[in-house]
Amino acid sequence: TSIAIGDTAVFVITLDNFGPAAAEAALLQIGSPPSLKIVSAEFSDGRCVVEGGIVSCDPSLPLTEKARL
Repeated sequence: TSIAIGDTAVFVITLDNFGPAAAEAALLQIGSPPSLKIVSAEFSDGRCVVEGGIVSCDPSLPLTEKARL
């Protein structure tokens, strides 16, 4: 699938915690190629910051739980 200039693309990333303990003080960072601009990020269990084309999220994910970015 291609994305035309000016189009919006949506990416969904699912995180799973399979243990053996809760994921505390974890850091998830996702970058994009220079041709894509990240304008926002939402995270179901934590907060995200978009800076310089990199999304940084700090989830606190209990054992066996899932979160979506």
